[in-house]
Amino acid sequence: MVCYKNGGAIRAAEKSADRTWADVDAALAGPPPEGGDVLFFRFDLPEIAPGPLKPCQRAFRVEVGGKWLEVDPAQLSWEQRVRGVFFSRVLSIRGQLKAMGTNISRVILTGGGSQSAAIQAVFAALLQVPV
Repeated sequence: MVCYKNGGAIRAAEKSADRTWADVDAALAGPPPEGGDVLFFRFDLPEIAPGPLKPCQRAFRVEVGGKWLEVDPAQLSWEQRVRGVFFSRVLSIRGQLKAMGTNISRVILTGGGSQSAAIQAVFAALLQVPV
């Protein structure tokens, strides 16, 4: 089991008061991260796994060829922040599963976010398994 502390709270914080979950779904629509996309790592609490990580906010633009360029999180659009925080979380899960030598054939999502087709699609695309 891989445990994370910052999941739901961070997603809710990035949603912001003036946005709806439908807005989040719209921001998540589209392909997984590729050249030019942004990964946004936000940890408001010390993380359990892969831990311990101290609270921080860091953003990286994924350049063509796999190079990462650090960018100022304050300069990201709302859509980039939302996509980045979701994608970075699922990629972190993928990395932990790989490090443990775990082969998965499907993912079962639970909780409120599991009802979102967009969130399901992010997990399916990045983990390359049915959700």
